[in-house]
Amino acid sequence: MFRKTKSVALLVSAAAAALTLAASPAPALTQLPTAPSVKGALAWDCDPWAFCIYEHGNGTGAHLKLKSGVYNLGGISGGILNDNVYSVKNISGGNWCLYSEAGYVNKLTTIPDGKIGPLPEHIANKVSSVRSC
Repeated sequence: MFRKTKSVALLVSAAAAALTLAASPAPALTQLPTAPSVKGALAWDCDPWAFCIYEHGNGTGAHLKLKSGVYNLGGISGGILNDNVYSVKNISGGNWCLYSEAGYVNKLTTIPDGKIGPLPEHIANKVSSVRSC
């Protein structure tokens, strides 16, 4: 009888331990926030067909995913990116030009396909329009 009681007690202990493990919550996973097309928190969020411009030098902050040009950045999203484009990601398949004036006036530079990174400061605080070129 002692042996049977000991076996039952071991089985009950094992079952209780298994239930405790099964009921324990899984470790929390860090979820990255999703980023809409104009504002977001993901670094370098950009679609494979797009030319993307970002408010900060590390591919974060307000951003736009562009398939076609923007005649006047001052007229989009409250103008937050007008004269405030500090990084770019070009995975559009073509070159893009940055201009210091709305209407594609006064070309600052050409961003080749495949370029990802910060813009030089003397350009970053002047961009007012962009388009493929």
